[in-house]
Amino acid sequence: MKPVAVVLDKLQQTNASIADSTEVWKKLETEFQVSKVSENVQFSFKKRMAQALTLAHYFAHLIHPFYLGNGLTELEIEIAMKFASKYEEKYPGLILTVMKFRSQLFPFAHVLFRKDKLEGLTSIGWWRSFKGQLNQLVLDFITEVLGSSSSSAGLERIFSTFGIVHSDIRNRLGN
Repeated sequence: MKPVAVVLDKLQQTNASIADSTEVWKKLETEFQVSKVSENVQFSFKKRMAQALTLAHYFAHLIHPFYLGNGLTELEIEIAMKFASKYEEKYPGLILTVMKFRSQLFPFAHVLFRKDKLEGLTSIGWWRSFKGQLNQLVLDFITEVLGSSSSSAGLERIFSTFGIVHSDIRNRLGN
């Protein structure tokens, strides 16, 4: 189960987002299909994947400038758009922005999606480059979704470190 270990390592990194987790789950799904694991394992995997990935995960993958929703099924794209439609009233223009993004229409020029243009740029940085061209509320919502962490591992490390420091301080105060 080396692929699962690799996935866990990737998703527990501090900078792993929900778009990253969706990409990893989808790649793992493909790998399981290709490697012809038992039906039992595939069933368990699918069940766990359904629990792990939410509407927001699919939406983040869909609007990620590196992933572009590639590898998502039509149903998963529909789920992502359903997520966007839930927020359209609060963030007017969200659906239109997503549609323009997916179609690579102005201001999302085709050249901006080239791998060489994306190198060294985060997905949030990429979207923020459109400040002034997009509705600020929509831009804030998109960057909030893309900035959502895939794991609480980073937070757990902080609390663990704090626990060590807090214990050391408390121990010195008691002497």
